[in-house]
Amino acid sequence: MSESAGCVHDVPLAWQSYSRGSISGTGIYGFLALGFLGLVLVAAAHGMEWEAVSALLATLGFVPEIVMWSRSTLADRWVSDATRVRIVAKALVIYRDLRVTRLDILSNSLLAAGAAVFAIGFFNGRIDYYVLHSPMDKIYLSAFMVVGVGCLYRAIRIGLHDRPLIVVTPEGFVVPEKRAEYSWRDVVRCKAVPMKGDRRGGAWMSVGSTFKTAEFRVDESGLGAPMTLALLDFYRRHPKLRDELTDVRVLRRIQDGSFSVEVAE
Repeated sequence: MSESAGCVHDVPLAWQSYSRGSISGTGIYGFLALGFLGLVLVAAAHGMEWEAVSALLATLGFVPEIVMWSRSTLADRWVSDATRVRIVAKALVIYRDLRVTRLDILSNSLLAAGAAVFAIGFFNGRIDYYVLHSPMDKIYLSAFMVVGVGCLYRAIRIGLHDRPLIVVTPEGFVVPEKRAEYSWRDVVRCKAVPMKGDRRGGAWMSVGSTFKTAEFRVDESGLGAPMTLALLDFYRRHPKLRDELTDVRVLRRIQDGSFSVEVAE
């Protein structure tokens, strides 16, 4: 199934803003990128090739993070891609936005490479930062190696396992990352959480149940935040149509973008 131009929904007013968390995330990674770029220039000016390469890779690794944080609240960047949903074991599986996944892999791969260059240069006696001639050298080296291994592990895990973001069934839906499961009989509303002033990054939606209200992030959904909200709210309101979630009918509905209209049951 190709990407559907019909999978476009109006962005709720609550999401037509910028979250404080996304702005902060963009600023933090921007600051780190500028800081490491400064190290690149200093190292290059002093002929320290290993340091320059390590810092350059780290700088490039922060750029995808800046892009991910900045796009997280930009509604025009949320594209509904019908190829990111599948029917698996009679359930609709919604995967993460492919572009976000690729940016995440790229960022972690570059940061891991930068840490690897630093570690190799240190063991080869090529790294010449003054801090590495102090008693703190092992701490700095250990920190770089831990970061490198962590980033490499994350890049491999994301690349090999296309983990579901949301799994929707006739009985309810599951958000694996939060290890949360919601039964349709308990869900009384689905709505967008206002971004303005939100300390978290991205677009979040809330699910009001009989007992409590839960929130989870949807801007990284392969269907885009508006379509994901529309889909969940549609099947909340139309219990007799939930059997569509087990087969190709829901995929056709996604391709048509027909979630915002009332239908006869």
